[in-house]
Amino acid sequence: MSGSRRIGRSWRSDDSLLLMSDGRQGDRDAYGDSFRVFAFAWACMHMIELLAWPFWMLAPWGWLVFLSCCSVVLRPGSVRRLALLVVASLVKTFAEMPFVPNHVLLTWLQNGVIIGTFCVLSVGRRASIDGGNWVAGFAPLLRAQVVTLYLSSVIQKLNWDYLDPAVSCAVGSYRQIASDLRFLPAGEWVAYPAIYGSL
Repeated sequence: MSGSRRIGRSWRSDDSLLLMSDGRQGDRDAYGDSFRVFAFAWACMHMIELLAWPFWMLAPWGWLVFLSCCSVVLRPGSVRRLALLVVASLVKTFAEMPFVPNHVLLTWLQNGVIIGTFCVLSVGRRASIDGGNWVAGFAPLLRAQVVTLYLSSVIQKLNWDYLDPAVSCAVGSYRQIASDLRFLPAGEWVAYPAIYGSL
């Protein structure tokens, strides 16, 4: 009977921080794969942000974010590595305030939700927080944040000046981008796609 269901506590360092398993095979949280996909995408997003603003190399917390990104990309199933990335990003953004763009501030708030969810799940739990439990906790909150941001952004753009190609900031922003990326189409006809596409 030693090979049958052996109930015991065992550590799983690959995709949990404090996960204790009862030894049953195939009992995977439905969100486990979603956590790996999210962690990989979150690390790539932070890496792209670093490439866009290279002055991060001047500060130690910038290097901490960079190394954390590399760590998560190499092992996206690790709760410990994603937690380190989230905390490093929070510290980096806080240290750079108030000189941070709006989208970076949004990422800071999202990282706060992610690590805050982890802390809430940790309170009073003897057993485990794995990637599936974690992403199931913060995913609805992140969705609500994104929807709220989108609605607030769209509502403030619903005015005649934004929809007017002659004065719309969407057209000006697109032309500035197109001047750097020469493969993008140019001409008067792109005004309306730039305006309504940004909505």
